[in-house]
Amino acid sequence: MATSPKIQRWIDLLGTLLAHRFPVTLEELIRGVPAYQAGNQKKETLRRMFERDKDELRRFGVLIETVPLPEGDADGYRLLARDFYLPYLSLMVEGRLSKPRKLDKYGYAALPTLSFEPDELEAVAHAAARVRELGDPVLAEQAESAIRKLAVDLPLDAAGPGDTRVAPACPSPDAEVFTALSAALHDRKRTAFDYRSMGTDVTSRRTVDPFGLFFLNQHWYLAGRTPGEELVKNYRLSRIANPQGSPRG
Repeated sequence: MATSPKIQRWIDLLGTLLAHRFPVTLEELIRGVPAYQAGNQKKETLRRMFERDKDELRRFGVLIETVPLPEGDADGYRLLARDFYLPYLSLMVEGRLSKPRKLDKYGYAALPTLSFEPDELEAVAHAAARVRELGDPVLAEQAESAIRKLAVDLPLDAAGPGDTRVAPACPSPDAEVFTALSAALHDRKRTAFDYRSMGTDVTSRRTVDPFGLFFLNQHWYLAGRTPGEELVKNYRLSRIANPQGSPRG
């Protein structure tokens, strides 16, 4: 998928700022960002484009500083690595801080470090295993992704649950139910499914406006409201079948 022009411009701008330890002028930024050089635009137009980019990146939490230069006629701009990159993660071993697994050769070794005690690291691994066992494939994928990212610095392969087995939610809903309902919630769309009533054990087709998914007492539920009704009902996911948008729906 092609990168949007704005995203590419932001990437080039951030790369140019991070490549300098000292404040850089607008002219230096223009030379480092190909999009600023296109079309023979006037300097004032380029300044307005840069100011918009800078302000939008700041709203995303990127700490681009405006620094007065010694000459006094112009401002410089700076983005410190420690304000942009997350800290390295390390493990405390026998009361001493271990070195991160990787240190970047381009000066990021000076970044701050966030340390974990062995029992804290084990708790993280257990928590990820617990999330994976809840039955939601979306949460399971996100937990797996988080563990992979942490494992870049931390020895999470040595802090797994071991012989401990986390009891799964019972009974576990079908993955397609989670997928279809999560999509309906994300898109804010009405959904339909077959539901086997807990009271009469009779299956009927239900149409609801979904409000959210929640986990309670080892079961997953969908909170939703039938169109035209005021009452919000909870539907146990293990009793839902053929949700709208599923391969069989």
